[in-house]
Amino acid sequence: MASLHFDLTLGVSGDNHFHIDMVYSTQSPSTINRELLAQTENFFVGHLSSQDEAQALGKVQVAFSGHEPDILRAKTPGYMRMLTQSHRFVIPVQARKFAAEG
Repeated sequence: MASLHFDLTLGVSGDNHFHIDMVYSTQSPSTINRELLAQTENFFVGHLSSQDEAQALGKVQVAFSGHEPDILRAKTPGYMRMLTQSHRFVIPVQARKFAAEG
């Protein structure tokens, strides 16, 4: 599943700006508007539904190009590939399961 963060700053007359943040999650990035996906800043990719979806992600975000086989092969829970606005290289990360303290 790919979790994606989109941050859009819209400038209006003067110094007024609107910051629009959106988080969306999908196994099929090809179903998301291509322009929206191209402006997405942060990607956390854990599982995609098919080779076509992995290739679609690689086409819209060139940093993922070449990582498609690894994305499709990995089955470890919590293992993701991360691409952020501040770090433009795909990095493997292991997310730990959240455990509420009680």
